Amino acid sequence: SALPGVQSQLIVALTWCASGMVWDQALFVSTNASVAVSSSLQLVDAGSGYLSDGSCFRISAASPSSNLGSTFSNINVLFDTSSVVERRSLLDSRSYTPVAGSYIAVVSTNTSSSGVLALEDNIPPSFGSTCPGQVILTTAPGTTTVTADWNVPIATDNVEIAALTATASPGDELSFFDSPVTVTYTAR
Repeated sequence: SALPGVQSQLIVALTWCASGMVWDQALFVSTNASVAVSSSLQLVDAGSGYLSDGSCFRISAASPSSNLGSTFSNINVLFDTSSVVERRSLLDSRSYTPVAGSYIAVVSTNTSSSGVLALEDNIPPSFGSTCPGQVILTTAPGTTTVTADWNVPIATDNVEIAALTATASPGDELSFFDSPVTVTYTAR
């Protein structure tokens, strides 16, 4: 509930991308978004939009300064898109996860107190379908090593990838005597 005399503002800054995709500012399409967290709290758009290929979207909005007394469990967003192509790219069936740095904050506008509502990291990282299959390498006649090459898998998480490790990397020299070699990627 609201504290008497404390004026606050709710700030929403959320960026979501489809699995394996990253934000590319060059593809950003600015569009107004209608953002509501409850029937009594409508937010004002502050730079929302999406990537033209539909891979990511950004919600940027703020409430007017007021004696906030609302509770909410979801944020309703409606993008104002003018073309059928834009709507179709926004409504595709991909699974989206929040990008690191996304936040919701309650900022006091007349005192020094404020708070950030953190994204809960309750989903383990995933490589989705980006892990390569079996890679077969052949050594040149008279040699026992070969330079390995493969596409590095892309890890995604609902908050952030804190660390990414691998037991080998593209460009490593692998020895015939160590085969078969299993390469393991780990994301935390």
